[in-house]
Amino acid sequence: MSKNSLLNDLNPQQRDAVLHTKGPLLILAGAGSGKTKVITYRYAHLVSAHKVPPASILAMTFTNKAAGEMRDRIERLMNRSLKGLWIGTFHALSNRILRKEIDHLGFHRDFVIYDDDDSSSLVRN
Repeated sequence: MSKNSLLNDLNPQQRDAVLHTKGPLLILAGAGSGKTKVITYRYAHLVSAHKVPPASILAMTFTNKAAGEMRDRIERLMNRSLKGLWIGTFHALSNRILRKEIDHLGFHRDFVIYDDDDSSSLVRN
């Protein structure tokens, strides 16, 4: 997708966010306001116009469904499959970072993360 066609699909606030290049960008907005669209277009713009390596971009969202949708949209915009993207939920990305770097903390990579139900079950047993 060309730069112009990317920008033509955006309102002025979305365009400002997509074109922002001075450091990280936090996008907070209400439901249905186009956050996912901004993030996906920004991702595609950074990679295509600024030659930012996809593996150096972190795109975080709150649900697995939104993360999957974001990944799919980016791949469609870029017209290619992008393996190893740092796109996911806060929990999934944190887990990925921990698994990659946990040896620096003196722990093993085969750790398990328990949710409330798992913890309660473990205590009962």
